[in-house]
Amino acid sequence: ESFEWESDILPQFMNFTLYRTCHVFVGPNFYTKHYPGSFIFRFIAAGNATYRMKDTEWELEPGDFFISIPGIPIELYNSSTEETLEWYEFQILGKRAYDTFCLTGCSVHNPVRKTENPEDILPVFKRLHEYCSRPDRKYLKSLSLLMELLDLFAPEEIPQNTGAISPEEQLVRDVKHLLNSSHFSLGKNIEELASQYFQVNRTTLFRAFRKVEGIPPKKYLLDLRLNRAKELLQTTVFSLSEIAEASGFRSSKYFINFFLLYIKRSRFLQ
Repeated sequence: ESFEWESDILPQFMNFTLYRTCHVFVGPNFYTKHYPGSFIFRFIAAGNATYRMKDTEWELEPGDFFISIPGIPIELYNSSTEETLEWYEFQILGKRAYDTFCLTGCSVHNPVRKTENPEDILPVFKRLHEYCSRPDRKYLKSLSLLMELLDLFAPEEIPQNTGAISPEEQLVRDVKHLLNSSHFSLGKNIEELASQYFQVNRTTLFRAFRKVEGIPPKKYLLDLRLNRAKELLQTTVFSLSEIAEASGFRSSKYFINFFLLYIKRSRFLQ
């Protein structure tokens, strides 16, 4: 028996979305092969399973934690001819989902971990799944349970990147932090902000964003404004003029025209 619940859309500042939680039971001789469309975090609650990814195979038992990676085909089957296999899972999407995956200590080459604290992990997984089934759920509560789970999964010591970052990377980090710190900054010219706060010219800023982000700084700012607007449309009852102002657009009319143009272009490119 399987229970799936569509979870809340988390705030845009998280840069990833908690998409779904599941509690799954499968019988003996169960087998599936599929191409995951999201990062799927699974925890074996009962039974034994075999997990195969990229010609590598792992034998799983209760307390084991394993992850499926978008676009990489996986095979999962119940190793037993008599016992039921049970697991909990949550799925996440978004541009920072990969970073969240890395926090668990797993990697593309080793997506399986034996946990040292399964008795602590399972109750939190149950609470997250049960909470996401409630019609009155709140995204911050879902988020707190998700963060609690990730903290339990994370190894005691996560390798840190101690290498020095380049001046371009530091500049881009600083500008992005400024833009995300206040809606006031979203409505400003990004080159003027860089000149005022970081004393760099347009060419230096353009080259840094091209090198680090792969896009011009104006494109990054427009994407940020659109994402902020979409978040507010989904999670608030603000008027269009209030949303336009909070997202850095100079007027509600300009915001509506720009948003419609963005939707048309997105559909054309699909």
